[in-house]
This record gives sequence, C-alpha cells and structure tokens, in this order.
Amino acid sequence: MEEIRGTLSGVTVHNFDTVYDLVFTGERVIAVNIQHPLDTPPKYTWRTAFLGDGLDRHERNIERQRVARIRRETAKNASPAELLNLSGRNFEIPYARLTGVEVKRRFFEWRIIFTLRNDAKVLRHLAFYINKTQVPEARRLTSQISNQ
Repeated sequence: MEEIRGTLSGVTVHNFDTVYDLVFTGERVIAVNIQHPLDTPPKYTWRTAFLGDGLDRHERNIERQRVARIRRETAKNASPAELLNLSGRNFEIPYARLTGVEVKRRFFEWRIIFTLRNDAKVLRHLAFYINKTQVPEARRLTSQISNQ
C-alpha cells in the first residue's frame, strides 16, 4: 500500500493562475490540480464590451475559490491512485524517472525543480513556485526522495 508522506499545498507554475498541491508518496510525486484559469472562463457579453470585465473578474475569482475548496475537500481523503483520476490535469512524477530534485532560490522566489528523464532519454525540468514558509517542508520531502 502506497502511503502519503507529505503535501506541499498551493504551489504554482509559471503563469501563477494554475495552482497545484504536490503530494509526496513513497514511489512518486502526484501533482493535484486545484485551480486552473479554464475552470471559470471569461464571459464576453455586451456588459463587458462597454463597461469592462471588473465585475465579471470578481465573480470568476469567487467561483475559482469555491472550486478550489471543493477540490481540496475531495482530495483530502483520496488514495494516491484516486488522486490521479480526480482530474485530467493531475499528473505524476515517478521517482524512478527523476535524475535530480532541488529547492532553489532565484531572486525573490523559491522553486522546487524536478529533473526527469523520459523513455527517449530526454531531460525535462518541472518547476513549481513555493512560498518561503514552505521551504523547510520542501527540503525535508525532497531529501526523502534523494535517500531512496
């Protein structure tokens, strides 16, 4: 039985509109999509054409927060296999394909960077932005990966 060792909540990718929770297990890291811009696409109406999208943007932000809350509640008691199937945007990073993982600071931001190799032996880097307060937990979880 695969056990969950820890979670980094609310990490983002390059556009900062997409939010993931990284779930670390004994065999892999599962990226669970919590928030995505396409969850609440903008609506183009006569009101937005003449008055702008300020009100609609506020409504979309409220809806995104509601969707994120529902997704976190759903994922709270799910097994690792169920986490992958919750959304088509969820994906896994198997430890067997990792060639390196590091927690790195660049200017004013912290990132956790996974370097992995696919079947064609091509290196790929996956970077997630984390909060400064998450750095100790990220280092603890990545050191467990390095020890395997």
